[in-house]
Parts: sequence; C-alpha cells; structure tokens
Amino acid sequence: MKIFVEITAIMSFLLAATIAQGGESTTKQATGPKNYWALVIGIADYLYPESGLNNLKYASNDADAIEKMLLTQGWSKERINKVTNKDATRKNLEALINGWLRKVSTEDMLLIYWAGHGYPDLADQRRVYFACYDTDMKKPWTGYRMDKVVNTIREHGIRNVVFIADTCHAGKIVTRSDGSKGLSIKPYLDDIPRNANLPPGWIFMAATEAGRPTVENDHWKNGVFTYCLLRGMSGEAGVNNHGLTDMAHLRDYLQKTVPRESRKVSNIELKPVITTSAGKSNIWDMTFQLGKEAAQ
Repeated sequence: MKIFVEITAIMSFLLAATIAQGGESTTKQATGPKNYWALVIGIADYLYPESGLNNLKYASNDADAIEKMLLTQGWSKERINKVTNKDATRKNLEALINGWLRKVSTEDMLLIYWAGHGYPDLADQRRVYFACYDTDMKKPWTGYRMDKVVNTIREHGIRNVVFIADTCHAGKIVTRSDGSKGLSIKPYLDDIPRNANLPPGWIFMAATEAGRPTVENDHWKNGVFTYCLLRGMSGEAGVNNHGLTDMAHLRDYLQKTVPRESRKVSNIELKPVITTSAGKSNIWDMTFQLGKEAAQ
C-alpha cells in the first residue's frame, strides 16, 4: 500500500548573538538582530519515489523564491545557504545543521526553510520526520527528525526562532487508495507554548490542517503557504509604525489569506497553525526587512 506524505516546511528564523566575520560591525539595530542567516531547503525530486515519496512540482521553486525574496529584503547572499533536490541528502543536511549553524550566535537571526515531504512516527505523532532526498519510506528512520533539528539549534544557544512550515498534509500520512486515517503534527505544535526546553520567543508557523491534499498551483508555481508568505513579505501584509512588515502582520495575513487562496484553487480550505513558545512578547515585532547596515 503506497503511502503519500506532504509537508512543505519553511523552518526557523533564529535570533542569536553575533559572530565577527572579518571584523565586527559597528552598527546594531536597537531591537533587531545583528546578522541574518538562512538555510533554505527545497526537495521536489526524491531518490526512492516508489517508497511513497512522490516527486513534487514546486518544492525547489519555493526554495528559489524564498532565497530571492530574502535578497530583495536586504539579506546577504553570503549568509543564505540554499540546498535543493540531490544535494539535500540526510548526511549533507545534518552536516549543515550541525556545522554551518556554528557561524550563528545569539543575537543573529537564522531562517531554516524546508519545502518537501514530511511524516510523523506512527508510534508517536509528536515525533515528526522531514524527508531528505535519500529518505526511504520503507525505512522511516532515514528521515531527519524535527526534534533533532530543534535540539541542535537550542544547543547552539540561538534564542529566538520562527519555524514556518508550508504544510499541505500537515505532516499527516495519507493513504492515497482508501483515505485511511493518518496522523497530524498539530499536537506537536500545540505543545510548543508549554515546552520548557525551548527558549522563550520561538515562533512556529505551519499550514497543518489534517486530511488535506496537496495544494500546489501551476500558475503560482508554488505551494499555497509559500505563495501567501511571499506576497505578505512583499508588503501585502501591511506595515507597522516604522513602515516595515513585522511578524505580527505576517501572522495575521497568513491566517486570512491561506484559507482563502487554497479554497480558490482547490475548494479545500487550509488553515495555518501559528504559535510561539512563551516568554517574549516582542518577538512579533521582528521583521525580515533589513537596513543597509544589517545586510553588510
């Protein structure tokens, strides 16, 4: 019985302390991070599609579009690491997350964006895996566990995280042939505000409605959540008193537009789940729009 899983995960914006690269910057934003980093992952093609990981149309397009948007918002290309398709093996991704993150320190922001498949552990639905290029669904442990990603980031001391997941099947395992009941990652997200192991102020965003089919659109050439996220980041989400689109505006915009846009193209309403670990009220003031000083 062939298993179909869909998760497009746009993951983490982490605030952390600064590392000096070729000399420490003399300017610092009053309330924002010093440096901005992004690990952008998009996997549309899989080594073992016959195991249940069907190839996707636009997951790598999503990663390309996120990288392009970050550059237009002032992010430094040297601090964006994009990995797609054949390069996104488990070995390579583990090396990046365990090694490359050492460059990020506690007052920086880090974005980890993941577009591709994902699935929960059948024995424990709070244990969620991301499918790498070489994941074999007949051997589910060949995926990359989400909690390991989270723990690695936490161990690096990165304080403020935003996990953004564009999730069509909400991490749910769906049997294509008979629609058998699957599992959702929503309980994992629901536990975030009560998770004492997470630093205060990590944000998690995901379109995680259980039992929803894939919503990719040939006109957009993106998944629905990424499409809405890009529009929101471009200014459609509105701006704060400083003329910037902050996380609060993005949150409200995504909650409104993702259901509407998914309903337009598929008659299926996807509802994003957006939550945060407790303890830092001004986390929603963060913005992805950098000044010239931060981009240098």
